[in-house]
Amino acid sequence: MAELTSNERKALCKLDIETWENKAQLYVGDKTISHLLELVYIERMRALPSGTERFKITREGRTAIHEPVLAKPKKKPGLKTLAPRLTTLPPRLK
Repeated sequence: MAELTSNERKALCKLDIETWENKAQLYVGDKTISHLLELVYIERMRALPSGTERFKITREGRTAIHEPVLAKPKKKPGLKTLAPRLTTLPPRLK
């Protein structure tokens, strides 16, 4: 399965709630929608007389959004913990 971008995952999550959703309500661009159509994660409704496009999530799309997101490798090493700089003062002389 292909790794989903955050925009693709958001669009699939929106479609997971609704049955058929307008293209404008997905808040993603044409490139994202065409990529999801290529992966067969969504399907397009036949053209409506009003000219609006509607989309629905497929079974493959549902399994794709329920898979865990892979952790990205860290680019930089973590910060080192520094030793404390405060020192204790000698006890007061009586």
